[in-house]
Amino acid sequence: MTPNISKTGERMIPESFKSIDEYIMYIRHVFAYNFCSQRIPPKAAVLDVGCGEGYGTHIISSVSDSAIGLDVEQEVIIRAAKKYGSNNCVFQIYNGTDIPFATETFDIVISLQVIEHIKNAQKYLEEISRVLKKNGICIFTTPNKKMRLKSQQKPWNHFHVREYNGLELRQTLEQIFSKIEIYGIYGSPSIQKIETQRIAKIQKLLRLDPLGIRLLLPESWKQKLVLLMRLITQKHTPEKIDYTKSLNVDDFYISPNTDESLDILAVCTKKS
Repeated sequence: MTPNISKTGERMIPESFKSIDEYIMYIRHVFAYNFCSQRIPPKAAVLDVGCGEGYGTHIISSVSDSAIGLDVEQEVIIRAAKKYGSNNCVFQIYNGTDIPFATETFDIVISLQVIEHIKNAQKYLEEISRVLKKNGICIFTTPNKKMRLKSQQKPWNHFHVREYNGLELRQTLEQIFSKIEIYGIYGSPSIQKIETQRIAKIQKLLRLDPLGIRLLLPESWKQKLVLLMRLITQKHTPEKIDYTKSLNVDDFYISPNTDESLDILAVCTKKS
């Protein structure tokens, strides 16, 4: 069976950040996991679909009865299990399509920064709903298309199959889930400025490749191009500032308005 979610180069190992972009992405993720941890009832069984390096699953395990992280890359799962594995924090590889657990196993399913990588969103959401218990909730985050893409523009991140604005994400989730809450994740003015400038510089670089030739390059070349673009888009950041000290998780907040948010966050309840 063809995997529904492809492997991604968007991995980062905490304490090994190569740029301020990676660090901001990391603390955005941690902020979202902290939000999730506040929604977890006592003795809950939690599944983290697309757990990546595992730091988020580890956060969830501290407030849940059990937390299981799934990912499609075996080397990532091995690293996560070695660093964060415990009696109630387990990591497992899966095929990217079929969640390897019985129906109605989990109280909560979390899947952060994943849906934009999904080829068949319907199947992905159906599987999440299947393993959720009745009245269970699932929480998603995804980059805000409205902040990143021009009208009718396809994702410039070649790991992303589709990006969503708030309305599009709601309409997609409504096909499977009942109650849906949509929020925007915003950064402090300094973070919003950094991200806005970064995206503007990427858009400027994209104008140099109007035919999308970059998408035809071998995967190894694409990775080098991504690194080059990161270096170029970093030039607006003062080199002498230690961003790991000047920026932190507290620089993010939730708003019901998604217009200029960095990410969209959705909390959904399973249809009974």
